[in-house]
Amino acid sequence: MRPIEEIQRKLFVLRNYEAVFKGETVRQIKPACCGQEFGLGELLKAIVHPSDVEINGNSFTMFKVTCPICGKTIEPEWNIRA
Repeated sequence: MRPIEEIQRKLFVLRNYEAVFKGETVRQIKPACCGQEFGLGELLKAIVHPSDVEINGNSFTMFKVTCPICGKTIEPEWNIRA
């Protein structure tokens, strides 16, 4: 991966982390694979892509993560807050 792409990926994670995992309406469940949960530090090291999901007619951006250990793609899962 080129250095500029890696910086852009990390900036995407940093810009969206709070909204994705601490949103008021919808919160993504922290991804996990190979026995570890991916917090901010792990997400900055992993390959993360935006994943737009539609929930109750509204679009939310979440993280689709590639596990750095096994290479598996981890699709976003979420909770809806009442």
